[in-house]
Amino acid sequence: MRHACLMLLGVLWTAFTSYAQTPQFTQFYHAPMALNPAFAGTAEQYRLALLHRQQWLGAAARFATTHAAFDAHLPFMSSGMGIYLAHDLAPQASMQQTTLQGIYSFGVRLSKQYVLRMGLNAGVSNRSLSRSNLRFTSQVRPDEPDVFEGAGSDSRFFADIGAGCLLYGKWIWIGAAVLHLNRPDIAFLTGESAGLPRLYTVHAGTKLVLPTAGSGDVYLMPNLLFRQQAVAQQLDIGARIGFERFPVQVGIQYRGLPLQQSFGLPRHDALSAVVGIYQKNWQVAYSYDLPLSTMNRVTGGSHEIGIVYSWATRYFRQQTSVRCPVF
Repeated sequence: MRHACLMLLGVLWTAFTSYAQTPQFTQFYHAPMALNPAFAGTAEQYRLALLHRQQWLGAAARFATTHAAFDAHLPFMSSGMGIYLAHDLAPQASMQQTTLQGIYSFGVRLSKQYVLRMGLNAGVSNRSLSRSNLRFTSQVRPDEPDVFEGAGSDSRFFADIGAGCLLYGKWIWIGAAVLHLNRPDIAFLTGESAGLPRLYTVHAGTKLVLPTAGSGDVYLMPNLLFRQQAVAQQLDIGARIGFERFPVQVGIQYRGLPLQQSFGLPRHDALSAVVGIYQKNWQVAYSYDLPLSTMNRVTGGSHEIGIVYSWATRYFRQQTSVRCPVF
């Protein structure tokens, strides 16, 4: 029985790690390299980012994800390079994963207005399981027989690679990526195999200028993100509004597949509100996800905070380059 329980946990963990390698962030534009390695080097010169997500605080099954990243634009090599460290913590510390990824991208200037960038990521992850935190039926019901835990390790390392491409200009961006290209084996049990399915993403957005009389321009930044892993699909669509004379951005994000149904109902997953302060080199944003399904009765929603610091030398600022408008 315990063998079956561990296999079930492995399936659940596979679903969880579908986004552990590319964390499910509402503010995905503050962790772009986790979405697509081609985003490395799309800042003006240097960028540091920290993103933390607490999911389902109202339930015992809480998830926490922390993402820290650095990337640099290297125009003399027509390249970008980056690195990120991510940590995922599953409910009650039963499972956790730490990921370290290195990223390289190469950009081709198609014209004065557009750049095509291609990227690769490669790294290693460690997944660990705390069996002492697991509870089984035989531990609370005396009529249940003892269970077999199965042979295997409570810690597993695996390599992971991915690739992506990104086309962008001053006012538009569109990209696609395939992660887990090598389908790493994430099974804990000896003699078992659990290949992590490839994750396919398509993402796009634009930055529109809405001129106003005497109060500075208003910027509208709609975005779209579609993900598919095995049979699982997800769509994120939303927009942010920024102001030329005020260092504030506000936005709304919808997550779901309204044209599909689950148990006879449209798949509405969550509605998110985002508010941020953008001042010179700093960006600080907070978002809250409200589940639209019956889960909102027990989960308490999800919280996320992102901090980004980007900078460039005076010499670098004098150079002519095309910046990606995702930020």
